[in-house]
Amino acid sequence: MSDTTPLDERMRLYKKGQLTWPEPKLGKYCDACRFYYIDNAAGDKGRCDLVYLHTKSRGVLFRGPDATACSKFEAGKFGG
Repeated sequence: MSDTTPLDERMRLYKKGQLTWPEPKLGKYCDACRFYYIDNAAGDKGRCDLVYLHTKSRGVLFRGPDATACSKFEAGKFGG
């Protein structure tokens, strides 16, 4: 058994705003990742800070609870 999900399945799960393809075998969602932060002006949507670190762009808002976490997932809250 492979440690990762086939790429075509990962690509289908991708939400605009994520840094890379999600990894469902982690069993995690972006809202539990320390790199995901809520944009207070956007209500329940947030951004992935890794997008900013890699592109210097703020990235696209998305709902963390709806986004399967990627392989860069680290538990914790943004800034903590």
